Amino acid sequence: MSIPLARALEAVDLITGRGSYTTYLALMESPYVVDPDYMSDGLIATISGSELSSAGYARQTITWSVPVTNGDGYAESSNDSILTFGPFTDPQGSGIEGVHGLAVVTAASGTAGTVRWGTLIDPAMLDAAQNDTFTLAIGAVKVTSR
Repeated sequence: MSIPLARALEAVDLITGRGSYTTYLALMESPYVVDPDYMSDGLIATISGSELSSAGYARQTITWSVPVTNGDGYAESSNDSILTFGPFTDPQGSGIEGVHGLAVVTAASGTAGTVRWGTLIDPAMLDAAQNDTFTLAIGAVKVTSR
């Protein structure tokens, strides 16, 4: 897969800590939308139909740790704060069978902006009941340069 040079440079900046821009974490209902071939155009609009849309859901701002070299010699950065989605206020809770993927995007809401990174969750997070939340611990979301 080839990606536009601007996206590649932003990804390097994110991993190396040279750049600074706000990114948001989105929860994806479909495991297919985080496949690099599916989201090759990098637009949020391409994946928007598969993003969680339950009452109480909103993308969360994700801030990144200072990159470190992991055991394999690659630069790695992870979320440096707890990420909490919800509470899901609909009587059906999150209303889905599970969250199958994560996407790092450049917009807090809507379909404008771009997808910077995506991954599958294995196993998928289970659905949330009414007034429950999804919480990701510090260090749960890792981006590694390869």
